[in-house]
Amino acid sequence: MALIQCPQCGNNISEYGETCPHCGYALQKEQTRRRSRKVYLILTATFFAAALAFAITMFAARRGTKATAANQATTPPYLDLSGMPTVEVPQAPTVSFSLPASPVRTYTKDQQRVRELAEQSPLSNTEVMSRLRQQGMSLLDALYAMAGCGVSWNNQAVRRALVMLDADAHHTRETLTAQLIQAGFSEEQAQYGAEHCGRVWE
Repeated sequence: MALIQCPQCGNNISEYGETCPHCGYALQKEQTRRRSRKVYLILTATFFAAALAFAITMFAARRGTKATAANQATTPPYLDLSGMPTVEVPQAPTVSFSLPASPVRTYTKDQQRVRELAEQSPLSNTEVMSRLRQQGMSLLDALYAMAGCGVSWNNQAVRRALVMLDADAHHTRETLTAQLIQAGFSEEQAQYGAEHCGRVWE
């Protein structure tokens, strides 16, 4: 029989008990609350992962379709020379040709909106997502826009770190990293921002 600590009094009690024999705390209610929270977190994470995977798949499919259309538009037509008469020339003619220009990357209106928000201020991807949702954009559209916007969130973390250092020059690497994480950057992005902000850490 495994023992656990009572959340109320801290004494060791059986994990299968319904109440704490020391203080009377209702353990069944606490266990039910923990299970409900765990199930909620799992379902939320699964939903976001599925939505992100769907958005990335749609973006890749649309990009592949545009690339195929661009290639077809720039392919030179086939030249049929079978009906032309044979002409003798003293030397072979020089043939010149030019390669088609690479297609310019374009962004959708929603993706451009993400880029504008990132250029206006050093926001994290979490903050940009929150603003898009506040402006009425659906979750799926926001995920799609974020996936293909081309914004470097590591660079955003560096810009945000510089702003934080201007406001408080006494930051250590640890406090600066913690502030970046609190602002919505991932741990990797926050570490990148702290390492590349120009400050020489001891």
